[in-house]
Amino acid sequence: MAEDTGTPTDPVWGDLGLVVESYNSLPTTPRAMDPTVLRDASNGKIYLVFGSHAGGIYSTELNPATKKLMTSPDVPETTQQPSRFTRLAQHMNPEGDESDIEAPYTYRSGEYFYLFANWGKCCSGTASTYKTVVGRSTSMSGPFVDKAGNEMVSGGGTVFLNAEDRYLGPGHAGIMQLDDGSHIFTFHFYDGNDNGISKLGVRKLTWGSDGWPLLGGHLVDQPPY
Repeated sequence: MAEDTGTPTDPVWGDLGLVVESYNSLPTTPRAMDPTVLRDASNGKIYLVFGSHAGGIYSTELNPATKKLMTSPDVPETTQQPSRFTRLAQHMNPEGDESDIEAPYTYRSGEYFYLFANWGKCCSGTASTYKTVVGRSTSMSGPFVDKAGNEMVSGGGTVFLNAEDRYLGPGHAGIMQLDDGSHIFTFHFYDGNDNGISKLGVRKLTWGSDGWPLLGGHLVDQPPY
């Protein structure tokens, strides 16, 4: 973790040390990968969500002042004091074994917390199989369930964004609320019209009457690199 004491055009970073770390890929290990942070405006609590296929997706609470672990911040190794980490999601293959999942992102809208994650493989250009799934919960500790009521911790997840047209292997969700109150959804993808080069996509995002997020049109015809 680092702290910027400069300006956007002239950053001055200071090393504040480790937040979490992991050393293996066992199914019981919360793997320190793909972190995202959510601040709950209703109570000021901050959560770190991270993980991968090694043990699934996990959350833990951070100290709002230090941004380090709320419990035992001097023990960042995730297999120590594992009760600090709550498993939120896992992906299973047809044989019932753990499978590809990573790139979590959490967002709160109304009474629900939404958890986006990726299934499949990235970083292989047009051969990438990434797809983005989503579930929701009224608590950051879960259970997060998909539209069919399946818990994500047991392999559930509703496909939210899959490959279509030139947009292959879409992943790493992001949501931003604009000044006018509307939302956009960002993701990376591999451009099938440009030799699988990785680019950034931006789409409109709305919320249905049932509270689930809905994707709208692309906001740029030629996404930037």
